[in-house]
Amino acid sequence: MSRPRGSVLRDRVDPVGPIGNFVKRVLTSHRPRWSYDEAAEAITRQAENDGERNARFDRYNIRAWLLGSEPRKKNWKWITRAWNITIEDLAAVIDEHRTWKSRQLHAPTGSGTHPDSEPSSGTDHNDVPDGPPRADLFPPPILDGQPVTISAASPPYYVWDMRRRQFVRVAGMGLLLSAFPSLPLRLWESDPSDMQRFTPNSDPIESYWQILQQCWQLCNSGQLETVDRLIQSFLPDVLRNATDKPVSAALAAQSLRLLSVVRTHELRLHEKIALNQQGVEYARHTDDASTLVAALTELAVAFKYADQPHNSFAAYTEALIHADKASPLVRSRVYAAAAASYAQRSLTREAAKLMSRAHNAFPADPTQEPDWLLADYGVWLLAFYEGQARMFAGDHPNALAAFTSYDEHPTANLAPERNRLEILNQRARVAILTDDPDTFAICLHDSLTRSALIRSRKRMNEAMAIYKYESPRTWQSHPEVQAINDLIQGHTLNGPVSQ
Repeated sequence: MSRPRGSVLRDRVDPVGPIGNFVKRVLTSHRPRWSYDEAAEAITRQAENDGERNARFDRYNIRAWLLGSEPRKKNWKWITRAWNITIEDLAAVIDEHRTWKSRQLHAPTGSGTHPDSEPSSGTDHNDVPDGPPRADLFPPPILDGQPVTISAASPPYYVWDMRRRQFVRVAGMGLLLSAFPSLPLRLWESDPSDMQRFTPNSDPIESYWQILQQCWQLCNSGQLETVDRLIQSFLPDVLRNATDKPVSAALAAQSLRLLSVVRTHELRLHEKIALNQQGVEYARHTDDASTLVAALTELAVAFKYADQPHNSFAAYTEALIHADKASPLVRSRVYAAAAASYAQRSLTREAAKLMSRAHNAFPADPTQEPDWLLADYGVWLLAFYEGQARMFAGDHPNALAAFTSYDEHPTANLAPERNRLEILNQRARVAILTDDPDTFAICLHDSLTRSALIRSRKRMNEAMAIYKYESPRTWQSHPEVQAINDLIQGHTLNGPVSQ
């Protein structure tokens, strides 16, 4: 007798909607692959650690989420800790799922197949290949119904398929020019004292490079709106020749990458992805591996923030292919970032190897690297990724030490505030895992107040979500933790929290 599709008699169901697909990715990316019971037991353990003896999760919870039910908000912190994901990731998926459900209510009746559902592979939960874990164990993405693989010789699936790539060649310029209207360039209206003096050059491209360098300084000082206006003022002119001249293509790729950083802190993550995709396209027109690897690495970060872990991992995979030809600083970053991505998927052996390569590649004197590289990567991000990798691997004491390991480095003073705040937020997470409310309160209070100063909605969103959804309820009576609640309730901060 055959079992009905989606019946409780089956141990597998096909995922429904963004939530279902998200849960499936969590199950399949764990090594060894999680069964429904194992994924549920991990959540129960986290609830018990918080003293919730009556909170029990089983396979039916996992099945319900796979079929599109939303997890209750009170369970979010246990789910995220058990599955090594962030509150922001889960909140973004739930928000996307609600939007998707709203669209379905107005969608025409089709064949009955759910548009966002994925077919079951029919394999057993514990069917794991022998041998050490490898990156190619992850299910490949699907494009036009076919699995897509990545190689150095083929364009990646996440930029555009060939039909779209042809369209970009013909019409993409018009779209981008309409998206970036010409604005008056008044660099000197907001000239901080620490900026280098801008000297106009007879070559427009060289002048734009100088402006872009100043924009990195502005970005790192928290002047995001100014950076946005400046880049949009010259980018249309750069794009006119970007596919024909490698130097223009490199400038376009770097400008789009910086603009995507601005979008990160405005929480406009879909725009960030689009900008990074276009940046990768232009980087392919250059002969500079550093520009391409930097563009791919930023695209991987964009996908990570937008809760697309497979796309993020794939972008890192391609970046690693070209890493050997990139500058030491860029090579070190992609090794370190990929190590954290591997560690999050329990590929600890590969993560350790990549982190070792990151340290070996890091230059003895990073100040000798080009300014546009040093402005976006330094010893502080090496510390950040190592801390993340150790945290994902469960090595919490050493994770905390790693996050603060850059403090004594000669270039530590160059760390942008946006990166310092990201490290503070991760230290707060480790404090939760090590039951240290004092460190938690110090890190989160600093992060919240300083995020407001640089107007980073992204960093503030991270900090407030950690406080609201990840911190133990038993800490609410702690005086220092209560001060954070008072700070939030006093409306001294602005910026929404993902719900």
